[in-house]
Amino acid sequence: MKKKPIDKKGKESKEKAREFAKFAPGFESQDKEVQYEDLEIKGDIPEWLEGAFIRTGPALYELEKQNYNHWFDGQAMLHKFAFNNGKVSYHNKFLESDAYKLGKINGKVCIKEFATDPCQTLFQKVKSFFVPPRSTDNGNISIITYGDENLATSETPLPIAFDKETLETLGHFEFSDDLKGHIQPAHPHYDDEGYVYSYLLKFGPVSKYSLFKMKPDDRERKVFAEMKTRNPSYMHSIGMSKNYIIVTEFPETINPMELAFLNKPLIKNYHWKPELGTKYRIFSKASGELVTMEGDAVFGFHHVNAYEEDQKIHVDFVAFKDASVLDRLYLAELRSNHPTHATGYLSRATLDLNQPNQKVELKRLSDKLIELPRIYYEKYNSKPYRYVYGAGNTVSGNFLDDITKIDVETGDSKKWYHEHCYPGEPIFIPSPDNEAEDDGVVVSVVLDTDAKNTFLLVLDAASMEELGRAIVPEVLPFGYHGSYLN
Repeated sequence: MKKKPIDKKGKESKEKAREFAKFAPGFESQDKEVQYEDLEIKGDIPEWLEGAFIRTGPALYELEKQNYNHWFDGQAMLHKFAFNNGKVSYHNKFLESDAYKLGKINGKVCIKEFATDPCQTLFQKVKSFFVPPRSTDNGNISIITYGDENLATSETPLPIAFDKETLETLGHFEFSDDLKGHIQPAHPHYDDEGYVYSYLLKFGPVSKYSLFKMKPDDRERKVFAEMKTRNPSYMHSIGMSKNYIIVTEFPETINPMELAFLNKPLIKNYHWKPELGTKYRIFSKASGELVTMEGDAVFGFHHVNAYEEDQKIHVDFVAFKDASVLDRLYLAELRSNHPTHATGYLSRATLDLNQPNQKVELKRLSDKLIELPRIYYEKYNSKPYRYVYGAGNTVSGNFLDDITKIDVETGDSKKWYHEHCYPGEPIFIPSPDNEAEDDGVVVSVVLDTDAKNTFLLVLDAASMEELGRAIVPEVLPFGYHGSYLN
């Protein structure tokens, strides 16, 4: 009997696939609430670090009768790393949103999520034609502050307050106005006076963006500009310079009538239409006046920074060539052996207000792939800046496998990379006597699939050298965003 020839290429590809599967444990459910008072430390944690690093992210993907489909769908868990004189403690707690509580009680999805619909009876399906679906309050995306309130938020206007000491859920943040809408970016902006800036999108036959500013103390969202549209875009964030709000309309658009009548998960109603190009909507914060400029079709989740220079606005964000990254983040794909490309390029759109009819060109600021970008926001937001920190990619297709620092002036980059370690969003924390833009530390939560645990990593922000790590004897699921609360 003739032996089959050895398929070397096939063998190599299977071995390579197994390497890509290393990050899959980060997409499994973590259904335990745990507390560790004194984590094992390797290296040194700076003693000047005080307060807590709090994150949110999806942690529950399976219910008794139904599972969630997408990374963005999982029910939120809060994670807290508290610092005390070089020591670190950790505990977590589920965010008790309505979506979470109803799901646990009924064993199935009860409120429509990003890419998962509730299981509905025939009566419920008929009813949905007449009664708009309830918005999720699953605050699994970001940690923000409104005044003294600490909030977990998603992409709906239903932020949930929590106690930063105990992580206990306190309830929905109640606005004092009657502004109505369905979608709000997960990332508001803050000016030097403490005002919050964002927008609210209300779906309808003609949809409307309402841009607002809010003084957190009085909780009233004051609309300073409005824009109507028949096909709203999917936008996760906005840009803000000193005098302008920049709403970057990527051509991933929705027909709200399809949302109302086709009864599909939210993101399934959006469609990529590159022929529309990208529209940069520039709103004056003072007058609400709108200027629109256009460029080639791109997609993005995260704006990094925006600042003004000689009647030009530089708008920096992480750009993708299209919106296919949304499809790559389904759980079935992420848990498979397939390479996953989840990073883009730090890019700059320069909007010349003296030439509003000129096509906007996008300039790549670095050839290093990143996502989940952060800067020294408190000091450099809306101002010229130099450094961006992000979760990057070293091995092509290996999800997020490094922490990258990019110099936007030179395009040079530095990184921290350890094989089979998968970092989350890096947060910059300035040192007590901070002078330089990168004088401080960078912290990130990292999955170590070889050790089968997760650790809090602390890097020197200037050199990107490791200072220390605090080890949690658990595999924590991947999340998105967090805040350092001093």
